[in-house]
Amino acid sequence: MIPNDKARELADKLVQILSPEAGESALLIFQRKLLEQIYKELLADVPIVFNGLFARMQYFHDNYDTPPELVRQLNVLRVLANKAAHEEITSI
Repeated sequence: MIPNDKARELADKLVQILSPEAGESALLIFQRKLLEQIYKELLADVPIVFNGLFARMQYFHDNYDTPPELVRQLNVLRVLANKAAHEEITSI
């Protein structure tokens, strides 16, 4: 469970994501950072060292019965955000 102060911090970041001042590529990069922070919080009590966001996501989805469509959407977001971070795409 995410503590209230962390939940508030994540909610503030979501508001920033929706800000019209940010460009599409910057939004994707920001969303990826937020996605990584959420998974780190969700798995904070798990005594496993994860190699990256994909490993965290995979572990969580495998162990917490995440609906397949949600897994697909989250992976699409992760892939697009990685491409934006590596400047493979500049707009969507």
